[in-house]
Formats: sequence, C-alpha cells, structure tokens
Amino acid sequence: MRILIVEDELPVARQIAAALTEDDHEPKAVHSGEAAWEELGKRPFDLIVLDVRLPGIDGFELLRRLREQHLASRVLLLTGRSAVDDRVTGLQLGADDYLPKPFAMRELVARVRALGRRRQAAIQLSVGASTGCPPWSIASLSSATRTHSSQLDEPPRNEAADFALVPATE
Repeated sequence: MRILIVEDELPVARQIAAALTEDDHEPKAVHSGEAAWEELGKRPFDLIVLDVRLPGIDGFELLRRLREQHLASRVLLLTGRSAVDDRVTGLQLGADDYLPKPFAMRELVARVRALGRRRQAAIQLSVGASTGCPPWSIASLSSATRTHSSQLDEPPRNEAADFALVPATE
C-alpha cells in the first residue's frame, strides 16, 4: 500500500517508515499538515498515518479537509491525545482507526494490515458510468472475486454470494 506518514517527530516518522517498508508497503513521510496537504494534491495514498498534534494545520483539521474533499484514503490517527473525547472526535471526523502513543510498532503494522484488508473488501467498482449506461456498483467485493467490465444496458445479475449490486451513489 502507498502510505503517507504525517508525523512531526522525525525519529518516530523514521521508525514507522522503516517498519512499513519492511512489511512491503511504500511509505512517504512528511512532517507538517501543510506538507501533507501538498503531498495529497500530487498523488493518491491508500492510507494516511496521521499525528494529531502537528505544526500549522493540525491532524484534526487535515482530516476534516480530507473528508470535505471526499478523498478515499483510509486514516489511522496516531497521537498522544488518548482521551475518549479526542478518540471520538477523530472517529467522527472520519478516521478509520485511532492508536494512542506510546504504541508498539507490531500493533501499528497489524492495524495497517487490517485497514488494508478492509480497503480491499470495500472496493466499489462503478460499472457503466463512463459509457452512458446506468451506474451500478459492486459492493463488498472480495479480493478473490474476478470481474470483467463491459457495457451494460441493465444491471448485471448477482450470481456470486460474495458481492452485491447496488445503484451507485454520488
């Protein structure tokens, strides 16, 4: 997975990047909310590991902006702010997970893997949207399912038990 690490503590950012590289991910570390926002404008990331206390734009504000722009990246908040109110705020703003500091690197890597599995399970494929056909989505698509795209005048039949066809939402 392409992972953006947004952490202002350089040693922590380096340790996270090393652990994620060792786990076959492609991490990119930045050290401020502004740098993260700029990086996100250049390319998409599958996951953002986001510290809350950052210079300039803090993690909560960056998360708010991400969700306002409907960016689909998963977000794992990683912060020393472990009060229940902070965790609830982060999750309500759109974070997918919240890991308080200090943390075990093994747990961080395990949570990243779990978020990666959920991303694979939640892939939605719009069928027909660019062909002028009615848009339909395949929801809860498992990674083992093989699909073929084609032009469709009506929604295809749901012949497999591991996915469902639903009207696409915008």
